Amino acid sequence: MSGKDLSRVTVKDMVKNREVFYSVSLDDTVKEAASTLKRLHIRATGVLEGKKLVGVFSHYDVSTKVVTEGKDPNATKVKDVMTPDVIKVNLHNTFSECLEIFGQHNISHLVVEDKDGNYYGVVSQKDMQDKMLENLKNMLEITQQYAFGPYPSGKD
Repeated sequence: MSGKDLSRVTVKDMVKNREVFYSVSLDDTVKEAASTLKRLHIRATGVLEGKKLVGVFSHYDVSTKVVTEGKDPNATKVKDVMTPDVIKVNLHNTFSECLEIFGQHNISHLVVEDKDGNYYGVVSQKDMQDKMLENLKNMLEITQQYAFGPYPSGKD
């Protein structure tokens, strides 16, 4: 995506290479769900009831609704601490729209759905930062090649 204008990047562009969309279940214990987040190196995921999205579970839920309230993570269910009011985007929302939504709602994760309401995972602020960094690197490379010519291939 060398040099692609970020205003034209869509959520679909950001999630298209994902093969699996992670989720946890309403009836998982907080310990099980938190272990899933840790194992997958993610900070939030959708909560599904069957195939239907019913909320988001995040590290924030664990710290503010379990740890600080002294609840037992082995006995507390995800459904009791998840965030049910989910801010969603669809595959056609733009990068700029996502940035605006993050700022308006002071959140760090957006749930992605297709036009039929099927769950497509989560886009995080880190995903956005990674896309910006990738774009900046591509722009720098293009600028360097313009200014100094193509990089030598290493062949004589």
